Amino acid sequence: MKQSVHRLYKLQIERSTITVTPKGTILTGVKPTILFNMENKYFSTKQKAAQIEGKKKRRALIKATEEAAQRAVNASVLDQEDKIDTILSGSTGIGKTWNTEKALEGLEFKPNEDYVLLQGNHSMTAFAIKLMMAHRTFTLNKKNEDETLIVMVDDCDTFFSNKDSRNILKGMTGRRGTRRLQYNKILPEHMLTDRQHAVLEHYRHTDGSPGFTISCDDVAFIFTTNFKFPTENQASAELAKNGPTNRANALQDLAALRSRCKTKDFMLDKAINWGWIVEVALNDGLLDMLNETEDPEFSKYRLLDWVLNNWDNMTEHNLRTISDMGRMMIKYPDSYIDEWEADFVEGNTLVLL
Repeated sequence: MKQSVHRLYKLQIERSTITVTPKGTILTGVKPTILFNMENKYFSTKQKAAQIEGKKKRRALIKATEEAAQRAVNASVLDQEDKIDTILSGSTGIGKTWNTEKALEGLEFKPNEDYVLLQGNHSMTAFAIKLMMAHRTFTLNKKNEDETLIVMVDDCDTFFSNKDSRNILKGMTGRRGTRRLQYNKILPEHMLTDRQHAVLEHYRHTDGSPGFTISCDDVAFIFTTNFKFPTENQASAELAKNGPTNRANALQDLAALRSRCKTKDFMLDKAINWGWIVEVALNDGLLDMLNETEDPEFSKYRLLDWVLNNWDNMTEHNLRTISDMGRMMIKYPDSYIDEWEADFVEGNTLVLL
């Protein structure tokens, strides 16, 4: 793991900052330069307006991921009251994970080498064991006490729908001096490897009770999720209206998690989500394969306009889908719409566009 940032400069998350690291000086907080193609003559005024809003939201996401990476890297030099952990919550397929990985890469941090990347829907048991193993490796290899273990948790949305898991997450992301993952259940030790058994001995509860505890004071978490977190006002309103129901209690837990972390919401409505996709498609080379068509502008418009008009019936709206559709236009120049309908429209839906 890399050394923590020297204390020569205090991190200022909200504005441009010069940060001195063992690998040199890093300038952060600068707005990313994103070119915006408004020249495509086929888009309507409303479609162009959606593109502008999509671009704004995308810039905000890129800034949020850069801040999340900086917050995690500099966790040990932040003030006691500063939030260490980040929740990036948003619509599927908008690049939360990719941009966070890119932000960490910009600080010369590589996944599963300089930070831990946990992806997919793990059970809390599997997650706790993986964190335990990563924490032990980090503890044995760190060079000084100021180092921080960065853990990126991607697409583990099931954690947020389970009461026990939410309680564990709240404990992990609490105030420094109290942060710990406390797993209080009997482990399936017959399924552990020899190495996991050996590491477990360093984390078992000393009173002989089931489970184990990992101190998370030296851990910074970045959660990327499609899960929407309620605000404290929303949770309180639900409790006041319906009393302490399971839903109200769940919202209370989620609001508490939200407040423990630096939480950024990127839940997009259809128009802005589409505008976001268009901005990436036109300016990041996502549809460059269509530059070889007779009329590249119209080809890109035709694809993106079809996506907008069929949005509600499509099986997915991610950037990978848009790229696949572009390749289909090249491969099947006379029947690409049939191919799109076969692959990306929900069954039994008739498309007449």
